[in-house]
Amino acid sequence: MNVLGNILNNQIWTAIGVIATIILGLAAIIVAIILFLLGKKKKRLAYYIVSNTQLVGIENSIQDKIKILYDEKQVTNVHLISIKFINSGNEPISVDDFDKPISIRYDSNVNVLTHEILEKYPKNLDAVTRVKEEVIEVEPLLLNIKDEFTVNILASNFDGDIDISARIRGVKELEIYNKYDLESFTVILKRALKLTLLQLVPGLTVVWEEQPKKNIK
Repeated sequence: MNVLGNILNNQIWTAIGVIATIILGLAAIIVAIILFLLGKKKKRLAYYIVSNTQLVGIENSIQDKIKILYDEKQVTNVHLISIKFINSGNEPISVDDFDKPISIRYDSNVNVLTHEILEKYPKNLDAVTRVKEEVIEVEPLLLNIKDEFTVNILASNFDGDIDISARIRGVKELEIYNKYDLESFTVILKRALKLTLLQLVPGLTVVWEEQPKKNIK
């Protein structure tokens, strides 16, 4: 009986070892695939509307009695629009990558009073805007990973409609940026993988190469 019991115990532990080996092998494959997807090179350019604030507006009942001037010209329905652009991918975007520049298109009845670049990161980012008919264009520029800038537009007769586009090599289309989306998912996933690896392989040291953190407002 003891011999039979030992044989059964050995078989049980052998089966457990085989199952554990299979599980570890599958986990290693899954981890490898996930790490590959996380590290895959991808160009991305994203934007989001920081603010769209009406500075001057007059009710129809009294608009004939009040005149508002900007630079000695009468204006109505004045808005301040701030749009932030950021290289949200993991590859630089070069000047030569731009087939068509970043364009902010508005309706023909809108009168752009001023436009300027604010809150550049890094400070020496060479971002320049120009007005071309019914479009504000950002001249092609080098955008390294996490480089960002904000375009401020002061416009009258603004109805709230704008269209933002660009044609960039390797970028399918501009994305609406969500700072809680990809970065948070990546951090959570890396931490989960690290804990899993440490539990499966005692004594293993896992070190991730992190990008410098920077506040996005």
